[in-house]
Amino acid sequence: MGYQFRLEALKRFRHFQEETSQKEFSDAKRLYEREVKTLTDMVALRKKTEGDMERENHKATTGPQIAIYAKYLERLDRQITAQQVVMTQAHQKCEIKRQELMVAMQKRKTLDKLKEHGLNAYLQNLNHEEEKFINEMAINRHILNAK
Repeated sequence: MGYQFRLEALKRFRHFQEETSQKEFSDAKRLYEREVKTLTDMVALRKKTEGDMERENHKATTGPQIAIYAKYLERLDRQITAQQVVMTQAHQKCEIKRQELMVAMQKRKTLDKLKEHGLNAYLQNLNHEEEKFINEMAINRHILNAK
């Protein structure tokens, strides 16, 4: 009979928890990256619109045309501010999921180390028993040869 880790079921459960945490972290990270890209796109659109407005200004465009650009830029500013909040929330969620993953990994690694120590102790005990047996055999052979 070989070594059996008594906490194997718990170890498998902790491994499952770690995999689940890894998936949740990956999902949160993808969401955060998508929100960052959305914000970057919005900022780029605002800069482009500002450039368009500046060119229209140099062409001596009418006041209503400039007012439309100004209103659009105001709306973009509000959307950018709202997107920054969404991005910050996504980042916070990502960090929480990362910390949960780290905790799950530590719990699993702790059990891995316990299993390893148990296996080492088992092997050491097995080696000790084998040495005892070999020593007994040697002593018995020596006694038989001495008679």
